[in-house]
Amino acid sequence: MARAFSQFLNLTNVAEQYQTISRSGEGANHPELLKRTFERLKQQPDVSESAICEAIESLSLELVLTAQPTEITRRTLIHKLVKVNSCLKQLDHSGVSDYERNQILRRLRKLVAQAWHTDKIRKYRPTPIDEAKWGFAVVENSLWEGVPAFLRELNEQVEAAFGITLPVDFIPVIFTSWMGGDRDGNPNVTATITRHAMQLSRWKAADLFLRNIGVLISELSMSECSDEVRELCGDPEAIEPYRMILKRMRSQLLTTQAWLERRLKGEQLPRPADLLVSTISSGRRSTPFISRCSSAMWALLPTASCWIRCAA
Repeated sequence: MARAFSQFLNLTNVAEQYQTISRSGEGANHPELLKRTFERLKQQPDVSESAICEAIESLSLELVLTAQPTEITRRTLIHKLVKVNSCLKQLDHSGVSDYERNQILRRLRKLVAQAWHTDKIRKYRPTPIDEAKWGFAVVENSLWEGVPAFLRELNEQVEAAFGITLPVDFIPVIFTSWMGGDRDGNPNVTATITRHAMQLSRWKAADLFLRNIGVLISELSMSECSDEVRELCGDPEAIEPYRMILKRMRSQLLTTQAWLERRLKGEQLPRPADLLVSTISSGRRSTPFISRCSSAMWALLPTASCWIRCAA
């Protein structure tokens, strides 16, 4: 009985969370919320529009991902709940046919049955690396798409309200992490564990970027481009300059990911010449390679507006 209620509450939480972002929920009107906020600010007699714009451009939010040793829900169940959320999103479309609705409902029943027959509780205490992997799942399933989507919406609302666009290097949201590096009373977190967690986080970041770049390479087949893109391409005769730029980015990411994968296996290797190495100082700059491509990435990659770094 207790297990059934636990399952029920998990599914209810998913439904409730989706309601906040559904078309009929509060989240569906978040552009209007931003718009109304800006309108109220503009009506303040002692606040100028230029001051509002300066405040927006100076925003700096640092979100810290922390280890949760008390988190006992398995990642496999979290993944199933994410899939349930996707089904709810599909059902929320008014144009879904009866056949499609039945297929989605069938998929929902499968997911609920799979979750019911899966052990919910871990049988062992999670290691610091397990905690780090849980955090990576949060980034992949939520933050990776959600934060940049909101920042793009913010940019559109600022442009509509004040007639300006935010700078291409506008990065108000920065992520840091204690996962695998928090030595506050945890004797299992050693220098070796921290190094492994950081390498694993770099591997995951490269993997996420590679997925996005693969999609872009297949889509950006245009031959016409600006002088800036042509210069970035390096070949004035290139037929598909965007793809040429992106393929170079993909090559460097693949090299970095392959090197990190071998390091995670314990191999001692020299660094490749084109290895992506973080040079973040203030949290608002990345590698020289990424800096050269910042303008293109702002327009192309869903995560260009926020960098993920791992604090040792």
